[in-house]
Amino acid sequence: MPILLAMLMLRGPNLQLVRSAALEVLSSLPDSSPRKLSAFLAAGGLFVLLSMLSPSTKQGHEAEVERAAQLFEELLAQHGGVLAPLLEECNPSSLLQKLAKDSRSSAKTKQHALAGRRVLERGETLGRPPRGDVRAERRLQSAGAAVAGGYSPPSGRSSRASSPNPLLPGGVTLRLLLDQREHSSESLAQALGEFQGKVLKASDVVLCELSADSGLAELAAAAARGGFTPALPRLSTILGKFAGHPKARAICGSLLLKYLKFSEIPEVLPFSWAQLPSAMRSALLEILEEGIHADTAKALRSEDARAVLALLQDQSTPDLQAFALRVLRNLFDPGRKGDADVVRFVPQALSGALTAAMPAHPVLGLEVLGTLALKEDFRAYFANQQPLTKFLAHCCLQPDTCKGSDVAAVQRAASRCLAHLGVSSAQRHQVVALRGLFGSTADLTVKAYLGIALGIEHETQRTQLFPGRLAEL
Repeated sequence: MPILLAMLMLRGPNLQLVRSAALEVLSSLPDSSPRKLSAFLAAGGLFVLLSMLSPSTKQGHEAEVERAAQLFEELLAQHGGVLAPLLEECNPSSLLQKLAKDSRSSAKTKQHALAGRRVLERGETLGRPPRGDVRAERRLQSAGAAVAGGYSPPSGRSSRASSPNPLLPGGVTLRLLLDQREHSSESLAQALGEFQGKVLKASDVVLCELSADSGLAELAAAAARGGFTPALPRLSTILGKFAGHPKARAICGSLLLKYLKFSEIPEVLPFSWAQLPSAMRSALLEILEEGIHADTAKALRSEDARAVLALLQDQSTPDLQAFALRVLRNLFDPGRKGDADVVRFVPQALSGALTAAMPAHPVLGLEVLGTLALKEDFRAYFANQQPLTKFLAHCCLQPDTCKGSDVAAVQRAASRCLAHLGVSSAQRHQVVALRGLFGSTADLTVKAYLGIALGIEHETQRTQLFPGRLAEL
């Protein structure tokens, strides 16, 4: 099959006979055995056909495009259930519409293109699974998953030379391997080792394709639950590579959350955290954070809100506390896309959770508090909590008491919170001390925030507008 597809991809008018011969062999594909069709799908043959049908890349004689259009239509009509997930993001209807309107297309090519487009628009055939026994259907679906969530077509002999008996040759993905048969821990370790080799050698484009392998996401979720311990070093390397690439990190994060839901994290990670390698911990949290950020842009579920509070209150794993604080900061960020239902967080409950996390992560906790204070309901609640404003004033006046944190960062974050919440004139001792800091600090950021918190800006403006009147008073 890889040889046939390679023949189709050969360019130039002198190779027309080669391409025609390959199409002739593939013409029996719709009525062939599921094994042959699964090999076609796993090798990326469907997308080779789409490239031949695209008006922008159409090559060779019109007869080739006509034969390819006929083959594509027959595949849609007879095996739509397998092709549906592969075509979901390819927008083939638009391509077929352009092909039907292309003046260079023959009448038969236009007819096949329109017929295929009607099948896609009806969606009736696409909703039915392919006929045959259960094993054949599963083999076809796994082959489809290999391409939909997988990566490049087979690379020929070089892919077989890396291992005496490779488990992931060519276009086979971890997803396809997991779906096809039962596995021992040794075979999974071997497959993961082959996958790791591909990841380490991958270019940026191939790395993104590899990160879309849902089989890897399933294995990573199993490791996070405390299983698959022999593969932890390899998973650590693979996830670290994905975490260092923004697009691969987002793709892997979205898939990982399908096997390890955000609401399950407080029940899973604290118990397996100690056995995970340190590099895997950081990479796993980065990937999960990216996936959660994309997921919560749509809607915030009540179980997710409870998970955030549980992670903040669990002081046994400071890394997970910091993770929850970052998730919370991104969720309430005014510049984020989407409009999540942040009302699910009750100010009283969130205040208690922040208090539990603040000693271990003062700067991050203050940043979250300052972001929450931008919301009217949180600002109204926090402004009436005198112990909180005393703590913020203490952080401004004695930031060095927050051990392990940058003094300037603590002072800026605390003064920002006070700027949003204000300082009551009844707290005379704090007002006097903060005014003294306002006059002595060389940090312009701290000075600006304190000026807003103490109302000094307004006093200065009134002095400039009515100097004589204020002098009399």
